[in-house]
Parts: sequence; structure tokens; C-alpha cells
Amino acid sequence: MLLTGFDAPIEQVMYLDRPLKEHNLLQAIARVNRTSVREVERHVEDGKIEKVTITKQCGYVVDYYGITNF
Repeated sequence: MLLTGFDAPIEQVMYLDRPLKEHNLLQAIARVNRTSVREVERHVEDGKIEKVTITKQCGYVVDYYGITNF
């Protein structure tokens, strides 16, 4: 059974610096590729505050180890 880590914090970028295989690699990619929607407050001119919705649509995987070459 795969644990996708829904209680883990949402990550934007994953850096691969050691070997990951099979289900561990799939889990790591699933964690970084999880989408999310959140509201943040942004200060605009004249001291007003507006609410903005930020949507994360994808994550990024940076392969320093070279897993894609195997």
C-alpha cells in the first residue's frame, strides 16, 4: 500500500540526491505533485487588504542523482 503523505506539508520542489526506486520514488513524486488551493491576504495601495487565491497546479522534480539515466 502506498502512503501518499496527506498529512505531510505540501512541497513545491523535490531535489533527488540519492537513489530512490519503485514505490519510494512514486511516493516522493506524488507528494511534490499534489495540488492545493489557499487564500492569502495581500496589501495593496491606500492601505487596503485584498484576498487572493493561490493555486498550486504542479510540482517540480530536480534530479541531481541521475535517476532518469537508469
